[in-house]
Amino acid sequence: MDNKTLLLDKIYNGKIFFFAGSGISYNSGMPSAGKILLKTAELFLPSGEKYKKEREKIIFDENKYHIQPEVFYENLLNITNSNDALSLWKCLSPYYFQKFCLPIVPNINHLFIVDYSIKNSVPIFTTNFDCLFEEAAEELNYQYQVILPYSNEEEEIIKSYNALKNKEDTVYIFKLHGSIYIENYDSIETLHTTMSSITKINFPIIEFVEKLCENKYIVFVGYSGRDIDYFPEIKKRTSKLRPFWIDKFTNEETNNNCKYINALPISCYPDKLLKEIKPQYYRSKPEISEDVLENIFTDLQNSIKKKIMFNDENKKLLLGLLSSVIGEYKFAYNFLLNLYKNNSFTNEKKIILLINLSQLAHEKAKFESCGFFAKKAFKMTKHDLSLDSYAIFTLSQISEYKRMLIPHIIDFSYKINYIDYFFVFTSFIINGIKIKRKIEKLKFANSNKVSDTLAINSSLEHEIRLIAILQAIAKPIINRNIIFISNYLKKCLKNKLKKIENKSRSYGYAPGIANCLKYKIRLDWKKGESLEEVHIYELLTSKTGIETALRDRAQYLFENSNYINAKKCFFEMFKSGFKCGNNLNAIKGLLGVSKCNKKLEVSPLLNQYELKKLKNLMDCVEGKIWQRYFIKVLNDLNDGL
Repeated sequence: MDNKTLLLDKIYNGKIFFFAGSGISYNSGMPSAGKILLKTAELFLPSGEKYKKEREKIIFDENKYHIQPEVFYENLLNITNSNDALSLWKCLSPYYFQKFCLPIVPNINHLFIVDYSIKNSVPIFTTNFDCLFEEAAEELNYQYQVILPYSNEEEEIIKSYNALKNKEDTVYIFKLHGSIYIENYDSIETLHTTMSSITKINFPIIEFVEKLCENKYIVFVGYSGRDIDYFPEIKKRTSKLRPFWIDKFTNEETNNNCKYINALPISCYPDKLLKEIKPQYYRSKPEISEDVLENIFTDLQNSIKKKIMFNDENKKLLLGLLSSVIGEYKFAYNFLLNLYKNNSFTNEKKIILLINLSQLAHEKAKFESCGFFAKKAFKMTKHDLSLDSYAIFTLSQISEYKRMLIPHIIDFSYKINYIDYFFVFTSFIINGIKIKRKIEKLKFANSNKVSDTLAINSSLEHEIRLIAILQAIAKPIINRNIIFISNYLKKCLKNKLKKIENKSRSYGYAPGIANCLKYKIRLDWKKGESLEEVHIYELLTSKTGIETALRDRAQYLFENSNYINAKKCFFEMFKSGFKCGNNLNAIKGLLGVSKCNKKLEVSPLLNQYELKKLKNLMDCVEGKIWQRYFIKVLNDLNDGL
């Protein structure tokens, strides 16, 4: 029996439930997420030919954008500090469709799923913001209830399902990322549009889905698996009942996700399959005039302009921040540095600017500049308690700049100076105590500001970097392979990283999850790369993260004596670091090439082009200890290491 026939059999026998993504709404004529992102960018990024090239690197059109939307909105909300910045999502609201006399047309996907779910007493799970499931229920004259994440209703409905006491005449729609419209009003406050909100794991829902999978087959429709709050957890949990996945599978990542969970693929669009079962529900895509949609966006944009004052300098600040996020470190650093020299920002915006300059200086290996900007920002926060969240950022960054002043490419001609590490470790402990106190105040205040969420994330990063110091100190001992001591140190470090990883998942800090996985891998290179780590870095469009994953893959290949492929990965790391402006990663890439060449008995270890690039990159790194270290590295390279 083929997969399609098998699925049809399960549908007819009521043995499935649906997990739906945004792809099911395409044929209803709703504006796409890419269109909404594009219109938001038009409103909040600087206009004109001067900035066109950099704008298009972030988002070219509604079908081609180089940034995870949640990353875009997180940065936008951090600057505007207002949920009104999300108001363009209201274009999905029934209110706006009615206002502009547009049809709200649920398609066969919505109609079928609602009809099936109520008749078989199973819930619907969807990551969609739109209200087409609700409209489908109304059209079919069914009762429905929308369940928002982390709500009291969510807990109650899960309990009633588990106790088999759910109402059979009501379809329950679990809207996993919020809803644009609920109980007759627009509800942008419920939308999960930031990385923190879509990273935080909703364990009650995950466990509920897992329990349903004991007796029912989960069917993914219009879903890519690109989220990092639900799908990674679903992947970890095995079920004796194999999932079904309906998709055209034109996207490689969706195809890989389907294979990863051993799902049974149905290679067609959902509406085509469902049409075979309920042809009466099928309807063609409604003709909606582009001019009318433009009028909706114009109306919403004008409304936002009245509520949020966002001048040209703020737009430039956002452009710089987003350019940094997509790995345009060279442009972002120079652009924000120029903005810093010629700005009239209020304290809060100026601190955001300084923090980002500090982070960009870190990426470019300008470690002394990193400390300069961080200290300057911290000084601005000292006498204003309302700026405590930014103080946490700056304290974390001050500790990090001190850590980065010490060379740590320990594969190459470097012996740990424990005195240097002692002073850095002490700085981390002192700043860690200050950060902990400030975090307790933030939690007590129970603020929902994005800056507070980002501050908590920064505190987690501070903990990870402290473990990185301990790992660097322990590395020479671990490498000696003294069985009991090495294994004990590895176990201790892994346990500490696991605790921080769990906290990162709880708070929704995606980079923290990836970084913990990174350091765990580095305790035992031969275990290979972490696919989840790579997935998160790609979602974040983090060039540094992707280069880090390349390094981990290269080191894995190197440890397994696959020197030719390891060399290719190291060279890719160099090219990526050089292109985006991450000088230290570019240096690490070339040094990786040299150590592969040594194993392959290639002489010289670096050719003239590579050696010239290496020297130029080394000149860009700030820090006296680094420069002394590089002299030794170059001498050793000339001697063949």
